[in-house]
Amino acid sequence: MEKLIARVTAASGRAPLTRLITAPLGLDVWEVQPDHLVVQADEAQAARLEAMGYGVEQLVTTESFLSDFFAIGALVISCEDVVGYLFQRL
Repeated sequence: MEKLIARVTAASGRAPLTRLITAPLGLDVWEVQPDHLVVQADEAQAARLEAMGYGVEQLVTTESFLSDFFAIGALVISCEDVVGYLFQRL
């Protein structure tokens, strides 16, 4: 099953974002903002979030993200590089 990096928003009042930070859903939360989260999830997890009332927007596949940063010849990346890459896709 393909892993993806996604932007998650609270599409309805019944689905607060803060609940996802502590819920045992197996999500890898990469970024927390007042209006959205950036998470790594598989397709089934993304579908479950949508069924729970969240908006899920795929930003990039994890494979694509990793290949961009860890291609042959890549030496060093910083946290700023990672955040900059994700913000280009928002």
